[in-house]
Amino acid sequence: MPTVVYTTILHQPIETVWAALTDFESMPQWQHEVIREWQTPPGPLTVGDQIHQIRMFRGRRIESTSQVKDYEPGRMLVAASDPAVSPWVRTAYYCAPVEDGTQLTFSIERRGTGLFHLLSPLIQRALTRDVVTRFARLEAYLAHGSHHRRRRGRRARYRVGRAEEEAAMARLARVLVTEARAQPARHR
Repeated sequence: MPTVVYTTILHQPIETVWAALTDFESMPQWQHEVIREWQTPPGPLTVGDQIHQIRMFRGRRIESTSQVKDYEPGRMLVAASDPAVSPWVRTAYYCAPVEDGTQLTFSIERRGTGLFHLLSPLIQRALTRDVVTRFARLEAYLAHGSHHRRRRGRRARYRVGRAEEEAAMARLARVLVTEARAQPARHR
C-alpha cells in the first residue's frame, strides 16, 4: 500500500498557500498531470463536498472522485475516495505558519487489489517523485503571483528550473531515507 508523507516550507503566507490548495480549478497550472479538477457543489468548501479530478498517471488517464472528510479552513483538508473503489486514495494537506512562510505537510495513501497491489513498489517510487515535483511547481506558481491572475483563454504551466529541481530531488532523497529508516528490517 503506497503511502507518501512530504513536508516542505513554502515561502508564502498561509492564506496564499491555502488559497492555491483549495482553488481546484487552478490545479492544472501547477500539477501538470492534472487535466481538470473541480468541486461539487460549488461554493465554500465544507465536509461532505466532492472533489472530482481527471489526471494522467504513468501514461494512463484516471478519473476519480473524493469526498472531503475533514476540513479546517487555512489548516487542514482531508479527502478520501469511496472505499469500495480500487484503488482507494486518501489525501491530506496540513498547513501551519512558520517564520519563513508556511509549513505544508501532504500525505497520500493508496490501496488497491490485484495488479495495483503487485505494482505497489513501482507506484510508490513514481508517487514520491510526483509529490516532490508537484510542490516544487507550487512554490514556483506562488512565487510568480499567478494565483491572482490568469492568462486569457490559456492555462499557464509552471516549470521548475534546474536549481529548484535539484532542491526538490534533495528533499526527495531525504524523504526516501526517512522512509527506509521507518521500515522494519527484513529478515532473510
